Amino acid sequence: KKLGSKISKNVVITGTNGKTTTARILAHLASESGLKIIRNHTGSNLERGIASTLISHFTLYPLPFTLGIWELDEFAFNSVVPKLKPDIVIFLNVFRDQLDRYGEVDSVVKRWCETLKSLPKSTRVLVNGDDANTLKLNECFKGKVETFGVENYKIIGESIEKRETNPKLNFEASNVKLNGLNGSNFRLTINDKRLTINLPLPGIYHIYDALAALSCAHHLNLPVHQLTKSLINFSPAFG
Repeated sequence: KKLGSKISKNVVITGTNGKTTTARILAHLASESGLKIIRNHTGSNLERGIASTLISHFTLYPLPFTLGIWELDEFAFNSVVPKLKPDIVIFLNVFRDQLDRYGEVDSVVKRWCETLKSLPKSTRVLVNGDDANTLKLNECFKGKVETFGVENYKIIGESIEKRETNPKLNFEASNVKLNGLNGSNFRLTINDKRLTINLPLPGIYHIYDALAALSCAHHLNLPVHQLTKSLINFSPAFG
């Protein structure tokens, strides 16, 4: 709690899938902008992983970091977030692949709701607007919740399906073109600027990760429209 408060801004990313990829994309964009980043890059996303990262970078002088990017296990989220007091929280999804550890999906969302109630209204909360489970978090938070998603898609269980109508999203990928294993490209409008994103990661799921990172970068006041070309050099985490 003490060390985390010395970092200028903290971002927390949680969800059952995509945390590491989202954190890496955001770190890539922030690094390109010259920010000094600290994050749990090894993927140790329980409380001990966050604490160990902070302790290992501690010096007698204030921590020289302008941005903390923390991926958090969906259950550890509830104990760590009140201590970190993040400026931005990202909810990617909630799938049943954690059923063996944490119970039904509804119980995971319910715990997230309780944690959100304890956060200040000024916290920026970004949720996957195509996942009905994460969309429920809008009802729990007293501050503003913004959504990201893919045009004409919705998440049902662990699958992504096409739909005819699309709800209003704050950050939406449109004109999506999938190029097999070579990646994808899509259009994203931020501040009335239409951006073409070329993502060297295959599949719709990674587009959600990129959207989460780009919407967060926007709220960190990074020059997103200048940074999108740098994504062509992005490489995913091994495994």
